[in-house]
Formats: sequence, structure tokens, C-alpha cells
Amino acid sequence: MMSVSEQGIFTASREEISSAVDVELNNIKGLDQYRRLQLLDIKYGKNVINEAELMGSKWIFHELPVLDMRARTMFEIKTIVFSEGTVTIQGIDRLGVTSRPYALQCIENDEACSSAVMKDYTPADIEGYDGEAAAKGEWFRFDIPMKGKEDLELSFVYSSGKQLVELAPSYARYLDLPKDIRNSYNVISGYIVKRHGLRLSIKKVSANARLSAEAHMAYEMIRKKGIGWLAERNSEIIFRRHIERGSMSNKVAFISVRATDTLLGNMELVYNRLDLPKTFYAKLNMSANPDSLKKALKLASESKVIVTDDYLTFLRTYQKKPGQHIVQLWHATGAGKRFGQDGTNLFPPLDALYHKDYDAVTVSAEGIRKYYAGAFCIPEDRIVATGVARTDMFFDEAAAQAARVKVYDAYPELKGKQVIMYAPTFRDIPGHGRSRFDPELDFDKLSSALGNNQVLAVCPHPVMTEPIVNGRYPNILETREVSSNDMMFVADLLITDYSSVMFEFSLLNKPMAFYCYDYDSYERDFYMDFEKELPGPLLRTQEELTEYISKGDHLIESDYEAFREKYLGACDGHSTDRICKLIEDYYHTVK
Repeated sequence: MMSVSEQGIFTASREEISSAVDVELNNIKGLDQYRRLQLLDIKYGKNVINEAELMGSKWIFHELPVLDMRARTMFEIKTIVFSEGTVTIQGIDRLGVTSRPYALQCIENDEACSSAVMKDYTPADIEGYDGEAAAKGEWFRFDIPMKGKEDLELSFVYSSGKQLVELAPSYARYLDLPKDIRNSYNVISGYIVKRHGLRLSIKKVSANARLSAEAHMAYEMIRKKGIGWLAERNSEIIFRRHIERGSMSNKVAFISVRATDTLLGNMELVYNRLDLPKTFYAKLNMSANPDSLKKALKLASESKVIVTDDYLTFLRTYQKKPGQHIVQLWHATGAGKRFGQDGTNLFPPLDALYHKDYDAVTVSAEGIRKYYAGAFCIPEDRIVATGVARTDMFFDEAAAQAARVKVYDAYPELKGKQVIMYAPTFRDIPGHGRSRFDPELDFDKLSSALGNNQVLAVCPHPVMTEPIVNGRYPNILETREVSSNDMMFVADLLITDYSSVMFEFSLLNKPMAFYCYDYDSYERDFYMDFEKELPGPLLRTQEELTEYISKGDHLIESDYEAFREKYLGACDGHSTDRICKLIEDYYHTVK
């Protein structure tokens, strides 16, 4: 029989784990210390850490080290923010795995001591673990006064009874404090933040302090990576100084991560209408490309107004210049799926750093301002109900006719047909991300069920780059040549799920239905009361969907008007003008 170490925890039975020796379980390669601890819990049928003894930084059970308190997974710093004479340090720890009363403390310059404010952090739970070997994570926060302090050195300590362990922090990648460089540093809000062994050093920026930090880091890097690294490092230093000290010109920069070399939706409409000096930069996956990120950051630093429509990575660390303004034209309409602080898996204080400097976020109705304020963790008075630019076309017959012409030119077979538009939102599929979408639809059966005059137009979300329709059908098309907004003008019926297309489509006063085969397992929650507020029936099976489509004539829900007022009350055909006026006011603001 194969040993547990060869099989691993995922295939070994409980009997095999119970019969294995402790050393064998504790030495399995490729498992973190929490998984190894879990194996011992399974073997002994109890939480062995409760009987372990802390010696130095390690917990010992049966003379075997089973948990290292200095492992970097035990304590991770996610954000370091300076504000009003205070540095706030937040992150996640797993110190509760010890199942003993303890405190997390910060030692300042080897003297003063403060305890962290802590609370459970459910998203940090480790799924798939038996017992309590991997306790759920905790969200810690230190608020450390900085007034009158030019030089501060911090250490972080696990304290239980008389036992103290100085922890070895790990740092979120964006903080740029790599663990393999002892003297790595970053400049944040006028302070040099530096990794110094197990400790964190904070020093007010001055010419001498910066030169010293650069010299120490250069020495470390040359020693570890060789002299060739120095030119690259110097180039980075020069770029950072250019960003910090460079002048700001009177122009508006539109920066988008939703397409490459072009603006889409709200950004395109506002850019074309705005009569001011302007420029744009658009690049998909900008954060994964250092050169693209530098181009975007340089453009932002030189512009009086920055306009975007999604998360901009550099806003986590970028220091907005005096007189500069940032406007967020969020890409989605209404408030359906939860997002931002309410719907992502980012650590909330880290997520908030993306949005902290917005001067205005434009939304589609007064009644949803509170949702956007909560999602972006900014005051509600920064959320402005201007309406959404791309909804203007729904009030413009000339634009509507142009959209119809565009669709029929691309897909002439839709003329004279009852067009059923299927526009689902993306799912996160392991191994494929959002590029693949496999709906629970038998397209053979669906094609057979469609009437002689019906055509199903499948409209993929932009991130769905892989084919959806797995075959060729005379009455089912996958339409990638036109936008979903354009397709709405030829559609007689919309079938969607959790997508925000429901909001725009409601402006056309046409029927819609919601095919939510995964409603009970869908990973995102909603701002709306999904089952009660939907302006159409909720369908869970293909049989229900087929039966609904087969009716031919479909009724508009009676609560359409209330739905539109709540979620699109500011959309009246003049949203783009109001947004341009907002940007113009910021542009003409005197520094």
C-alpha cells in the first residue's frame, strides 16, 4: 500500500492517515503547515494544537514542530495608509489557529505598545479543512499616531500570557516590499516605508533619507542580483521622481482597461462630446504590463482631470496632485449585482484604495447613490445622479435607426424575424476565468423548439472570448459584430440573467425574462430584491424557458414604470451633456 506521503491528503483515507506516523504526516511535501496540522487533527481526532507547547516561535507536539508562528502566512500586511497624522496598518492574520487567548501587538521603537483592533474575516476562511486546524482569518487594524515622529520602527508581536513571538510580516505585492531584499522600500504619502528585517521602518521623506534608502537597497540588490540590475533600478527611480515632480497640464485624460486602443460605451460617448483639450489611453490587462501601466500613470500625472470607467490599478498608490480631479463613469448601469466593497474578494481596505480619490461617480438614478457610495467606500455626496451616457441613444430615434441599420447590415437574416436576444453575464470558471461561458442549454432542443419566425441571437459579454454556441443552426446566431446595445433595437424579447442589460432594455418598453439556471448557486449577491423586483419572469430550467419563448406574444410586466424610476430615474436622453458639464466644471476650477 502506498504511504500517505506519496498519496497526499486528497487521496488518503482516514484509516491510512490514522495509521501513519507523525513524522510522515508532518513531512509531506507541497502542503502548507495548516494542511499538515489538519492531518494530525484527523489522526488524533482532536485539535492537537491545544496540547502543543510554544518553544521559541514554534508549537511543539510530541516533540514535533507543528506550527511556526513566523511563517509568513500567519501575518500579512495588506494596506499602509497615512491620514491626518496617523498611519493605519491593516491586514489578515491566522493567529487564531492556536486556539488560545492572545493579543496582536505593535511595538514602537522598542518602547510604546498598542494592541490591534480585530474582527473575524470570513473571506479568509480556508475551505475544505476538517476540524479547526485552519482557523478562519482575522482582520487586524493598527492606528499609530505620527504627529511629531520623524522616524518610527515597528515590530509586530503575538502575545499569549508571558509568551511573546515577534512575527515575520508578509506584504501585499503592490506595496513593493519584496521579502528577499532586506532593505526594500517604497514611498507612500511622503514617507519612506522600508522593510528592515522582521520590522517595518517609517521615516519622513527628505533628500538625505531617500538617498540613504536608495543606497542601502542598491547595495542589497547588487549583492544578490549583480551590477546589471542597477541601471534598471535607476530608471525606475527617475520615473517615480518624474511622476511626483512633473507639472500638470490643462487636459482631460480618459484612461480605460476595458479595451485596447479604443474607448467603449460611456467613455467613447463622453470623449466625443467633450469640447476640451483631451487624450485617451486604453489597454486591456494594463496591470499585467509594466510598460502599459507606466504610460497610463504618466498620462494621469500630467492631466488636470482623469476619467475612467473601471478599476485603475495605479490609483491604489498614486497621490492625486493639488487641483487634480478624478471622475468615475462606471461601466454598468443601475444597481443589480453587488460590486466593489460589496461584491469582490479583495480585502476591503485594499479595494477602497482604488476609489479613495474619486471626486465624482456618475450613476443612473438618485435612489441608487447609496449603493455606489458603499461599494466604493466614499461619501455619498461624491455620487452624482447624472444618468448614464450610453442610455441617451434610447431617447434618440436617429440613433436607434442607425443601430438597426448596423445590426441588419451585419446580420441580414434577422430582418422580418421575431428576434430573441440572449445576453447573459459572465461566470468565473476555474481554469478559464471569464472567457468561457457554458450555459445549461441544449441548443439542439432549443433550435427545434423555436417557431418558424423566431431567431435566437446570442450576445456574448465582451469578456466571453470563447464560442458559446456549440454548433451551426439556421435559427441561432452568435452575434459578435455588433454591441448588445445596438442589438436591443432589433430585439423583440430579451432573455438575460443577472446582467445589467436589463436596465437599458427596460427603456425600450419591451418584454424580458430571466433564465437563471444557477440562481441557487450564483456567487454574487444583489442590491435589488431579485425575485420581487425583476421586470419579467424568473425561469430556472430549459423547459420553463422553452415554454415561455413558445408563447410567441409576450406581455410587459406591470411594474416596469416603478423599476425604471428606481434604477434609471436620471436617464432622460441628456446624460452625456450633464456628464460633460461636470467634467468642464472640474477643468475650469482654479487650483
